[in-house]
Amino acid sequence: MIQITFQLTQKELFTGMLTVAKSRTGTKVSQVISGLLLLGSVALLLGDIVLNQHTSVYAWLFLLLCLFLTFYLDLLIWFQARKLVKLNAQITESVTYIFTKTDYELQGDSYSTRMSYAKLVEVREATDFILFKITEASAHIIPKRALAADQFALLKAIIQSIPNLKSKFTT
Repeated sequence: MIQITFQLTQKELFTGMLTVAKSRTGTKVSQVISGLLLLGSVALLLGDIVLNQHTSVYAWLFLLLCLFLTFYLDLLIWFQARKLVKLNAQITESVTYIFTKTDYELQGDSYSTRMSYAKLVEVREATDFILFKITEASAHIIPKRALAADQFALLKAIIQSIPNLKSKFTT
């Protein structure tokens, strides 16, 4: 059994929510497309400057649109995380996770939930977090700072022992 207690900071909440959002396939595809459009808009703007010695309003508008498409997800999640902290939402409470060989429990000041690992879509290690993905779009976010090295190794062993549970660990 592993027991950890932590409280997400606003920065961790933002980074964790962004990590969950960016782990989705659709988000990855839209990031590639918006990156290509951004490169195209910069090329259009530079071509306009080189060929015409001035720029058109449309080239600047296209660049602004591409910048928005590239960074809108970050902005939306930043505002959402800020609002959740301001409203003292459940996700901002101090939480205790208890991991066993078959399931895990999370307890906050106003809730208690038990989840079977078999019900998870995936467990994924990110740079600063471990994501217990409940669906493609939602996850329990556990900061790595909350786990000691031996607890992390034990949790990884538990997760990898669950049959049919997709897991991605970097180490």
